[in-house]
Amino acid sequence: MRGFIKKTSMKTLTLLSVFIFSLITAICQNTDLEVISTGGDDFKKSNSSISWTIGEIATETFSDTNNILTQGFQQSKLTVISIKENKISELDIKVYPNPTKDLLSIEIDSEEINDFQIMLFDLNGKKISQTKMTEKKKNISMNIYPTSTYILKIIKKEKEISSYKIIKQ
Repeated sequence: MRGFIKKTSMKTLTLLSVFIFSLITAICQNTDLEVISTGGDDFKKSNSSISWTIGEIATETFSDTNNILTQGFQQSKLTVISIKENKISELDIKVYPNPTKDLLSIEIDSEEINDFQIMLFDLNGKKISQTKMTEKKKNISMNIYPTSTYILKIIKKEKEISSYKIIKQ
């Protein structure tokens, strides 16, 4: 009888230890964005904040279907979608939705719509699509492309007007 109680107590103690360890591990998980750098600061005032760092270098970005890991440069919760600002200030360009799964819409409000071309590049710089604007709104099917990040360039008369980072989910 004593051996049975000893075995039962040992099993209970082992299960309890595994449960407590699992609970502590689950509680300790942290998904906050963090930066390790040589210097910097964070300023917060009412509903806005600004932060900066010194001593970081960009090394590489890894991504899969659900995650993006970028080493270096301070990461924020904001997503940059425009890489190069529109060089013609009176020109209204809209690229949406971003991120996208199916169709990417491009709207250019210009009387010279036939002068514009749309080019889509992968992150290696390989041109994967090129099309001419024939109307003020153009839809590009993103279904044929794998989940990744792409660069969309808007060209007018052989001159780059703006470029956008497109996230295909």
